[in-house]
Amino acid sequence: MWLARLQNNDPPVTIVFREKRAVNGKQVCFMILKGNRERNEWVSYGYYYGGTASLQFTVTTTSAMIAKRNKDFMELLNGFQIVE
Repeated sequence: MWLARLQNNDPPVTIVFREKRAVNGKQVCFMILKGNRERNEWVSYGYYYGGTASLQFTVTTTSAMIAKRNKDFMELLNGFQIVE
């Protein structure tokens, strides 16, 4: 539902990459999204989980900063833990 809303934005948000991953024993969907807001390009990395609850854990920055922050973002995301 939230993704459909993002893709219907003007301009739309684009899914650049999507894959299933195991993170700390749980299956999650990893996605990289790109968008543009008021002439500022941004990139969002996120883990999305649908179990007993739906969770999304995302980090977002400008396209210009993603190369500098990629390692930090992935370390943060890979610390994601779901306790049910």
